Amino acid sequence: MPGDTSRVQQRAAIPLKFIIVGGGITGLATGYALRRAGHEVLILERGDGTIRSKGGLQSPPNMTKLLYRWGLGPALRQKAHKCDRFVFNNGNSGEWVGSMIMDEDFLKDLIDDFLFVQHGDLHNILLELAVQEGVQFRYKTTVVTADPGSVSVTLASGEILSADVIVGADGYDSCLRPIVTGETSADTSDTQDRHLIITFTMDTSVLDEHEDLKDMLNPQDWVVWMGDGYIINANILNGGDRFQTTITHNYNHPAWQAADEWCENRTLESYGLDLKNFEPRIRKLLKLAKSISSRTFVTRSAPEDLVSNSSRMVLVGEAAHPILPGSNHGTALVIEDAQTLGSLFSRIEHREQISQLLTAYEEIRHPRCTWTQEYDFHHHETMKVPVGPPQEGRDALLRQTMAYGDWDHMDEATFRAVWGNELILYAHDATEKVDDWWGQWGSMIVGEETPIRSATVAGLEVSVSKGDVLSVA
Repeated sequence: MPGDTSRVQQRAAIPLKFIIVGGGITGLATGYALRRAGHEVLILERGDGTIRSKGGLQSPPNMTKLLYRWGLGPALRQKAHKCDRFVFNNGNSGEWVGSMIMDEDFLKDLIDDFLFVQHGDLHNILLELAVQEGVQFRYKTTVVTADPGSVSVTLASGEILSADVIVGADGYDSCLRPIVTGETSADTSDTQDRHLIITFTMDTSVLDEHEDLKDMLNPQDWVVWMGDGYIINANILNGGDRFQTTITHNYNHPAWQAADEWCENRTLESYGLDLKNFEPRIRKLLKLAKSISSRTFVTRSAPEDLVSNSSRMVLVGEAAHPILPGSNHGTALVIEDAQTLGSLFSRIEHREQISQLLTAYEEIRHPRCTWTQEYDFHHHETMKVPVGPPQEGRDALLRQTMAYGDWDHMDEATFRAVWGNELILYAHDATEKVDDWWGQWGSMIVGEETPIRSATVAGLEVSVSKGDVLSVA
């Protein structure tokens, strides 16, 4: 049962009507944040609400702190568990590269924990939270188009629904994104890199029967393989009885066009993958997996706009910043989006401020999400370099950042060069970013003087721009 919120939420002076397209984690989080701010929220979901995903998600400190503020500490203690260590392996040779220990010394400046949580569990936690707050739902409801001018959506049945604001939370394959941005399919697919995503889970008892797989059964470990053209991450799910794995593989096979939806019964052979490119333990895991889920994705850049020209339609989550599954940061950005939108619209006093607040959302979130998306892409490309000197150089550099296993003897300059941007992302506080923006610009919206407030994060002084590393005061 979700607990009480740890911060008092300001509520809007006037209630607006929001329609959210998409009832996944993005829609639920956004719906809760807006309803908590005092608004009417209707979520439209084309599915029946059944969660089929058995995979896991990472909740880095910047996400965990927001979930705790939403009162979800008790629920997360039941359904999630902490990650204490990243274990890096070479995916081609199987050689151990090093381990990064996420102990108290590492997390003390980042405030909150790095958690593992099952996708379905987080969805259900957020669903319960949204229902308790009073969010309304319509399932088996497909939106076929939207009109930013009239602020309405048209359903497959022909029914038209209107609102004060339409929120596009409909995911990686968003139908609202081109309406908001004016992009065409050519802008978002044919010119982009393609990737194959494979996920599967199995009982931990299966791994326990194999001596060479037993070392993966530490519940607090996040095991990563970096291979030629791919990256794999795996971990134990809450409860300790399931082991989940996600593979992100560069993919240029002609069959990709027939695999642009999640599929449960497609074989690895149908994708044309060369299993010899994986070290023996990975090949064994793939053989032991009774069922895999898979689909292909294209790498999509961040849109230039998150808000429509009419300033009545806005994108959140993967519709706004499509990051490939398996990333540290995809779900965290979703929760940050929701908190930002809810916090801004808790301050609204009249409808004429809608466009200003949506502009504020875009000003706050667009730089953050674009930078994160670019960083995540380039970081993963570094992890997927070819066999030979590129891999040898990468592994040697990573070993320098994890050479001693404790922070007192770490090569600090090398560590910051490699992992500094990751720490910047972890130290972000979406609530404080809104407070800072409002302290600087809020008086222009409400027409009165508003004191400027500054924010610090546990002693960290962070400057975020492309290519920056962490600066500690």
